[in-house]
Amino acid sequence: MNAPLTLEGVAFGYPGTPVFTDLDFRVGPGEFTAVLGPNGCGKTTLVRLASRVVAARSGSVSLGGDDVTGLAQREIARRVAVVPQEEGSVFAFSVGECVLMGRTPWLRGLGFEGEEDRRIAREALQAVDAIDLLDRDVRELSGGERQRVLIARALTQRTGFLVLDEPTSHLDLRHRIATLRLLARLREKEGLTVLVISHDVNLAVRFAERVVLLGGGGVAADGTAEEVLDPGVLSDVYRTRVAVRRVEGIPVPQVYPE
Repeated sequence: MNAPLTLEGVAFGYPGTPVFTDLDFRVGPGEFTAVLGPNGCGKTTLVRLASRVVAARSGSVSLGGDDVTGLAQREIARRVAVVPQEEGSVFAFSVGECVLMGRTPWLRGLGFEGEEDRRIAREALQAVDAIDLLDRDVRELSGGERQRVLIARALTQRTGFLVLDEPTSHLDLRHRIATLRLLARLREKEGLTVLVISHDVNLAVRFAERVVLLGGGGVAADGTAEEVLDPGVLSDVYRTRVAVRRVEGIPVPQVYPE
């Protein structure tokens, strides 16, 4: 099976701001991967490269084994479903209408959804335990409810590969944990590949089986939580002294400022 996402020798930057100089990064089928790193290290840029919102200056980016430069945007949306960090303006859509938007890459002809599309949308809402929200106005939802709806919309794309950019950044602790538990459950039950971009190191490493730390224009560390959470590496990447400790009842190390 081809890797859902592969970046090889990627260089990219914004005017006056280099981001990646030589990035090699691969997501394997069925993995739950957390990408960590300080502000400006390229976490969100990684998402934009994967979905061809921006193009690499050099190197290659592949989805499902095919270079993204040869794929139409509709085909990219059939291979990767992105839950962005910022949703922007929220219009007067019902939850059902919002989730149905995930079917757009698959619509033909006049672009109207059919019964099969509505069935897929309902199944996605059931998968995230939000079917009871079907007729609610999206503007009336809490942060946790809205996040579940956005994940359901991504599931409705039927890509098998979810990329979530800071999915818990605007949530309280209870809903942060609930969101990551949901993603872990979906990955196990549906066989999804999940890539989560996160600032919350301690929470992300509790759910992801693989952790990738970005820094210095590429990958600074890649492996399990135990392998990546090295105080020397973290201190260098984040440019601040940290300590890594074991906490009773938590299966992976935790990071603290020193």
